[in-house]
Amino acid sequence: MKIERLEGNTEVTYQDHGTVIAVFIKGDTEQDVNERFWSFWNHGATSGEFHWVEGENNGYFWTTPDKLKLSLERAAFHKLLNDNPDWEKVAVSAFISAQHDLAEAWYNSIEKKSGQLAIGSADISDPDNYGTYSLGTIKAESPTDYS
Repeated sequence: MKIERLEGNTEVTYQDHGTVIAVFIKGDTEQDVNERFWSFWNHGATSGEFHWVEGENNGYFWTTPDKLKLSLERAAFHKLLNDNPDWEKVAVSAFISAQHDLAEAWYNSIEKKSGQLAIGSADISDPDNYGTYSLGTIKAESPTDYS
């Protein structure tokens, strides 16, 4: 079975934030973006909301790497069923292997980027701000410093 990249009129990238990732979807139209998001949502990548960002036809949602991979496995399963009407003639092991290969190819086609989203900052274009808050300088003082 042919293995291909994640299809559609969208570009999917992600930004790693430790235990969670922000998955970005940019598309030709708002409908393209919505359809890609709902595909991720329906296959279990997230149960959260889609957050539109400034600019045309792009935004993001939060998930974990494991949930993203599982959703791609589920999407691959359904794509293979839809593309192969005689799927019951295919050996189960071959079908499962093709499902895993397709999901892995899709996952590997999603580019990891940095600096797309700066959490806690109004300026997401600042390349030095990776979503951290600045707490200032921390220093220790003795109570005798105030007498």
